[in-house]
Amino acid sequence: MEGFVSLREHEEFRKGLDAENARQNARLEELETTVHQINLLTISVEKLAVSMDGMLKELTEQSNRLKELEGNDGKKWKKVVSGIITGVVGGLVVFVMAKLGLG
Repeated sequence: MEGFVSLREHEEFRKGLDAENARQNARLEELETTVHQINLLTISVEKLAVSMDGMLKELTEQSNRLKELEGNDGKKWKKVVSGIITGVVGGLVVFVMAKLGLG
């Protein structure tokens, strides 16, 4: 019976194969779980990017509105100062003319 494998040797070989299959199956399950987690993370990052893009647009709009409002305040202040200076200069001119007897 040369060339044949005994039943005991065959069982040991089968047990080794079964153990290797179980080990590989466990590794595959771990890999599938990891791939699933990576997919979830990818989706979350995509949602975050879309959200940040919306926030950037909103922030840009608010910045433009703020610049416009700041510009309006500056214009109003210049008008107030110009009015005060005009009034003071006008008052001085009237005062000087009155002193000189021209008014």
